[in-house]
Amino acid sequence: MKRSTRTVLIGALATLTIASVGSAAAAPFDRSRVDASAVKLERDFATVGYGQLHFRRAGPIEAAGQVSANPVLCLHQTPSSSQVFVEFMGELARDRIVFAVDTPGLGESDLPTEPPDIEDYAQAIGEFLDTQGLARIDVVGYHTGASIALELAAREPERVGSMMLVGLALFDEAERAGFFEQPWPRPTAADGSHLLEEWRRSTRWQGPGQSDASRERMFLAKLAAGRTAWWGARAVMRHDLETRLRDNEHPLLVVNANDDLFRVTPRARALRNDADFVEFPDYGFGIFEVIPAELAALARKHFDAEER
Repeated sequence: MKRSTRTVLIGALATLTIASVGSAAAAPFDRSRVDASAVKLERDFATVGYGQLHFRRAGPIEAAGQVSANPVLCLHQTPSSSQVFVEFMGELARDRIVFAVDTPGLGESDLPTEPPDIEDYAQAIGEFLDTQGLARIDVVGYHTGASIALELAAREPERVGSMMLVGLALFDEAERAGFFEQPWPRPTAADGSHLLEEWRRSTRWQGPGQSDASRERMFLAKLAAGRTAWWGARAVMRHDLETRLRDNEHPLLVVNANDDLFRVTPRARALRNDADFVEFPDYGFGIFEVIPAELAALARKHFDAEER
């Protein structure tokens, strides 16, 4: 989608959002969402083969030169961006370096010229790691990000240490076929009614404890992705996640939150019975914002146990 079209969509949305909730202009920025006295959070771009990737980087302020733990790479769900990890980064980066990348075509990263597959996303992420000189990392993958993380681990097994995957799209063939039968995003309507329908969809999926500001950020990310917002989900449905999970030998923690993958994520138990499993039935979308300290503690415990 051309940038001019995206601008029109976002402009049209502004009136709708402000009229509906009256708080979009007050949504907090990254640095006001973390403890700036303990963690330094920055944003930047890296150039890879297909274009530019936008990313966030966080680390401890006091012991910046003494961090010994593996850096952590965070990969988000579709069609959001790395901003979903800001609070989580603020907690985990107290004693290690944490990166969160906007996958191609989402957030502020450049749009590929054609719909990517999970293998293409993994290729771009591997190239990003090269630009940062990251030879060894632990990985947090969220929904689509979990599929990308497993593909990255298959391509570069020595580069990936431990993995924490939140939500696994382990759909069967019939469920995958059903996805392609449903048009999404909704076709553009001249009266803007498709925007209201998308807003209602976001409201229906608002997780327990998720703030209105978080819901608005996720909603705006979908609109910013425009007519290509479905590319990430398309890639997931075309990816052999079951094989990648079964063949994966990295230390694995699977987290199951009560969102749209809550029913299918437990299928991972039959594929990786050696993995650790944690369920959060009381939390859904927005979980990284709602309980960032708990998730950071889980990740830290899992990553540190494998590094000792």
